[in-house]
Amino acid sequence: MSLKVVVNSDLNIRSGSGTENDIIGSAPSGCSYDVSGVKKDGGGTTWYKIGDGWVCGSYCNVSGTEDASGNSTVNQVATDVSATVGQ
Repeated sequence: MSLKVVVNSDLNIRSGSGTENDIIGSAPSGCSYDVSGVKKDGGGTTWYKIGDGWVCGSYCNVSGTEDASGNSTVNQVATDVSATVGQ
């Protein structure tokens, strides 16, 4: 996997992929992170693992390839910024 996310606004980093998980840090707007995992929560929201935590994909620009072979290229831009950051 060779994905990167760029955070669109200050985000909470959570211990798991969902808002029910504890906040373990923060990701400042404009920062870029390598992604080591991807999950969807029960509502269909995509979460990205960065370092030891997870950020909500609704507030990130995502680019790169999903696997080492480069079979699936991702170029996704989040458009829903109306919800409260970190929720």
